[in-house]
Amino acid sequence: MSSKDPLKSAVEGAVKGALEYLDDKITGYITKLSNRELAFIGEAQTIKTAKDSKNASEYKFFKQYIDNPNYRVQFLLGLTLRKFEKDNKRLTRLRDKILRKYGEKGLHVAQFVQNGLVNNYFGNVLETSTINPEDLTIEIEKLFDNIENIVNYIEQFDNVDKKVKEIATKINAFSPKTYIICSSKFAMEQGQKVLKGVQKEIQNYEVELYKTDIKEVYFLRRTPPKTSSH
Repeated sequence: MSSKDPLKSAVEGAVKGALEYLDDKITGYITKLSNRELAFIGEAQTIKTAKDSKNASEYKFFKQYIDNPNYRVQFLLGLTLRKFEKDNKRLTRLRDKILRKYGEKGLHVAQFVQNGLVNNYFGNVLETSTINPEDLTIEIEKLFDNIENIVNYIEQFDNVDKKVKEIATKINAFSPKTYIICSSKFAMEQGQKVLKGVQKEIQNYEVELYKTDIKEVYFLRRTPPKTSSH
């Protein structure tokens, strides 16, 4: 029985090893490329949670109407923040990273999604069977572009008078159809004080409350101005 040519075996082994190495490199590159938008997070488990959020029906529905890639990522991160609401440490860490990556506006877009406000904001539109996809794309883009003028997040130690002035000024300047005031579990009392102050400074808005154990969200919806009867 003849034995294998040692030189031939060595070459075959080297080629096989090189191909496996190259395959691993290519696989790693593709994975890195697909995760590039989330790489800034820097935590494998959080990245996995964010990737899993792509399977959420809310993301699958809205992503087709979001052209801006940054808004699409921020939407995904908002769903991820929602998953961390009972884990304050991870919630705060991810929120800080979003702030550093996308700035305050990007964080507010993510928090808007986190609080489930997209569905509520577009509720009436989404119930219309004849909705035009292009119109929804435009409306979502407009919403996220102007997020700073239509939503305010109240923190536990915010100055109430300062917040009242800030919100009332924006409402009176821009007259949005809907303005939203959000307060988390430890800031609910502050949120209630801010709302009362704002109501004294604006006209023709009615308030709708959305409440859970960990948040209170006030929707201030513009109503037609009252006409005086003669």
